[in-house]
Amino acid sequence: MSLKRHLYALLGFLNLFSGVFFLLLFFGTQKLLYIALDRHLLEDVASFQRRYFEDGDGSLQPHFYVIRNPSGLVIEANNPDLIPPPTPEQKPINYNHGEKTYRVLTIRTNQDLSLQYGIDITQELELLRLIAILLFAGWLTLTIIITSGYILFVRKVFGQFQRAVDSALEGREENTYREIEPLVKSLSQTIFQLKGVSSHQRDLLMALSHSIKTPISRMLLQLEQISRKVRDRRLETIRRELYMLERKVNTFLTISKLEAGLYTDEKTICNLKEIFGSLLGLYGSRLEVELEEVQLECDPNIALEVFGLLLDNAFRHGLENSTVYVRLKTHSLFIENLSQKPLGVKSGGVGLYIAKRLCESQGWKILMEQEALEDIYMIRTTLTFR
Repeated sequence: MSLKRHLYALLGFLNLFSGVFFLLLFFGTQKLLYIALDRHLLEDVASFQRRYFEDGDGSLQPHFYVIRNPSGLVIEANNPDLIPPPTPEQKPINYNHGEKTYRVLTIRTNQDLSLQYGIDITQELELLRLIAILLFAGWLTLTIIITSGYILFVRKVFGQFQRAVDSALEGREENTYREIEPLVKSLSQTIFQLKGVSSHQRDLLMALSHSIKTPISRMLLQLEQISRKVRDRRLETIRRELYMLERKVNTFLTISKLEAGLYTDEKTICNLKEIFGSLLGLYGSRLEVELEEVQLECDPNIALEVFGLLLDNAFRHGLENSTVYVRLKTHSLFIENLSQKPLGVKSGGVGLYIAKRLCESQGWKILMEQEALEDIYMIRTTLTFR
């Protein structure tokens, strides 16, 4: 849910509401104008009928009139060029003639004649058009003012809110709106507490990794000594498992130092084929590899840990007893494995998260894709070096 989208929807509603208001205002003005014109027309028709038929005043000079017999034939008209067609009685209509517009009313006289009487409303319609233009210009101006002010206000509020959040994250104080000041203070306190918990957990992980690393190293050394005297395949399995355990401990120790800013990056020109090749013996015959000679500047320890984590992820989440395909090219490492489950939100779990975090320190990127193959999936992991 986007707050900005809701605010802009509110802005659109305000502009639409103002448009409807101005439109109703125009139609209301138009209605009042025609009511006034029709009232004036009725008064003129009544006055003309009384003076013409009752008083016989032949000096009348109205805008125009037409007298018809019951059959609709014209008996008399004061302007032969201005004779509108017969129209319904008691219903004023507009009649255009040349550049002028007339409001025409047809009535039945006491003499059973039809009287068409009209007044010139050209100026009134010009006034109505002018009012329409002014109302439209007013609505357009109001819309521009509301939109500009609203956008500036929204940007200012969001900018102030962003600065307040950034200040809370960095532990700085900054003046902000009173309404969001309690939220900023609560956020600052929460972040401070989380940093304390994170620091404690990071220190605990580093201490735990150090405490585990030492006995593992001693066991590996003793195992090497025993292997020289005793030939037993089980010793090789134990040595491989201890080596993988030591590597995982090193990984946790490295990520802990990175998070604490204590890790010293030891970049050098690395042969990635050799680094990756040192891991192949740990995974048996389920690997199918195609490795090119690739040399680039990186931290060899981090490269080894990233490669190991990606391979662990492929075997752990892959189809049981299936082959994992690995290709090392000039700029990328490709790992493909079959899986019964598609990629999810938490694909790879903690291992993939650690791998991505380690890659950030080297400027590398990890991308995971999938392709459906009937009832299984082909998972492709791409590690890009540049």
